[in-house]
Amino acid sequence: MSAVARSTELAEFSWSQGGSVGDIVPHDANPNAWHGLYVGTGGDVAVEKWQGQAQIFKNVPSGTFMAISVKKVLSTGTDALNILGLKEG
Repeated sequence: MSAVARSTELAEFSWSQGGSVGDIVPHDANPNAWHGLYVGTGGDVAVEKWQGQAQIFKNVPSGTFMAISVKKVLSTGTDALNILGLKEG
C-alpha cells in the first residue's frame, strides 16, 4: 500500500472515529504531536520523530497526506504552508 493511500485511510478514519484535525504552526521548541499531516501548499516539511531525530521531507507536493507520526513539525527547515495535523480518535 502506498503512503498516499495509507494516509487517505488515516484521514477517513480520523473523521469517522471522532479523530481531530488541527492547524499546525511549525515550532522548534513546542511539541505539536500528530498521527498524520496534510500539506496544503507544497514545500519542505521538517519534523522531529518520537525518538528525537529530525527529518526533512523535501519538495512535498501541494495536497499531500503524509502518513507519519511526529512529535513536532519544526519551523527550521519547513517552508510548506497550510499544514494540517490529523489525530486518531
